[in-house]
Amino acid sequence: MTESETQSTVNGAVHAVLNGASSKFRFRSDRLNSSELNYVPHCHFDGSDFLIVNMSSTGMAIESEKPLSLRVGELLDGVQISHNQQLFWTGSIEVSSVGEDKLTAGFRVVAGHISLAELNFRDEFLEYRLGEYLIRRNEQATNLPQGWQADVAQLHSMLCEVHAILDSYENSDRENRWRDVDLSHRLCAATFKMWSPQFLEIAAHLDASSESFDADAKELAMNFSQKLLMRELCHGEIQRRAYEKPQGYAGDFRMMELTQATHLEGETLYQRFLQYFSQEMSLGKTVRARSEVAFDAIIDVASKNRPIKIVSLAAGPAMELRKFVREAKTINHKIDIYLLDQDEDALRNCLDALNKICAERGDNPPIELHCLHFSLRQLISPKKGAESELVNQVLQNVDLVYSMGLFDYLPQPLAQRTVNELFGMLNNEGSLLIGNLVRASDSSWLIEYATAWHLIYRNEEHIRDMGSALPVQPQVLTDSTGRCLFLHATNP
Repeated sequence: MTESETQSTVNGAVHAVLNGASSKFRFRSDRLNSSELNYVPHCHFDGSDFLIVNMSSTGMAIESEKPLSLRVGELLDGVQISHNQQLFWTGSIEVSSVGEDKLTAGFRVVAGHISLAELNFRDEFLEYRLGEYLIRRNEQATNLPQGWQADVAQLHSMLCEVHAILDSYENSDRENRWRDVDLSHRLCAATFKMWSPQFLEIAAHLDASSESFDADAKELAMNFSQKLLMRELCHGEIQRRAYEKPQGYAGDFRMMELTQATHLEGETLYQRFLQYFSQEMSLGKTVRARSEVAFDAIIDVASKNRPIKIVSLAAGPAMELRKFVREAKTINHKIDIYLLDQDEDALRNCLDALNKICAERGDNPPIELHCLHFSLRQLISPKKGAESELVNQVLQNVDLVYSMGLFDYLPQPLAQRTVNELFGMLNNEGSLLIGNLVRASDSSWLIEYATAWHLIYRNEEHIRDMGSALPVQPQVLTDSTGRCLFLHATNP
């Protein structure tokens, strides 16, 4: 190339200097091993069927139980490839290799090609996914009561209808006034008021009719409900997070934050409606009400005329602490708040929110926030060293230890042990406050059967049993909705 022929790389690469492969110079098309498929394909010619070991778009290799009478270069016409006993491909091939034992052979497609994409569609999407669904659907049709299935279908129909109505209104609002925070809240409230009584009545009926299901029927029922209802509920962030569990566990901090938020979020009116729905169903109201109980306990302990220490276990978004920091008029003594959570994102979210509120106060309140990335296992069975030192020295002489949602997931023996460990952290006159939800027929079925959010509900007897080993007689309190019970114990 002469100087006058110099090419610029501004508008593209210079072909003369492009690099090829540094090794493996011979290119081969993608090859699919039959062991990777759910159903092994077979090749048919000369009146016999042969197992296909692997396949590419331009060829394949087979295995035979008997010696093959083939020679390299031989052409075979009318060859058929079947997948799960269905004809998949027909064409001509050329023998490219024959094994020494005559039990294996390789072939090259003479014209056209084999579609690996179609084979994958047949194997994965049709035979496996659709096939498994049809098998499961047949089991559901046979083993689940027809009336029960009809009720679930009715819930889906009602979700579809409210979705269509809200979308229709949104499309007619050319100025997008529905995005106004107050207006969207009023629209969702009006829709919920008219729509929810029938919807929640059906959900409550399903809760009662599902009680008799054994383990197998319950699994079929959940699969049926989730596949149908989550098609609509997945548009709501709370419902989607409950089902998909992006943090690895149900009831994550973002769900709790959205359930207690004062404004609705979402890029569509239907998304905002589903958030409002979660807030206004029975247990949604209870999540907010139980936060008020924790808030009152914090206010009470903060009124002591001395420095205090508070521990929030499985703190999540700590909405009760946000309210306390925002609304407490004067804080005269230092308050150490320890936020414990096994989710780093929850701690980061909570700390950012609390620091922002502290800054907005403008009076530099004497509040010190301590975030501990700690699991329940580390708390009740700390390893020697840093974990043990933290639990046995720092998390001691506490004025208030509380947890709002953690015990909804703890089996009774672990709950009892945890209560005992937490009580041991208290100072004289220190208080322990543990919340646990009560089953609500119109909410619990939807949470469990639709969004795969499984909780351990407790009654008053179970709550008292959690504290049966304490050296004091605990109280059982309730929130304003009556659907969250609290174990309350004070160290004498």
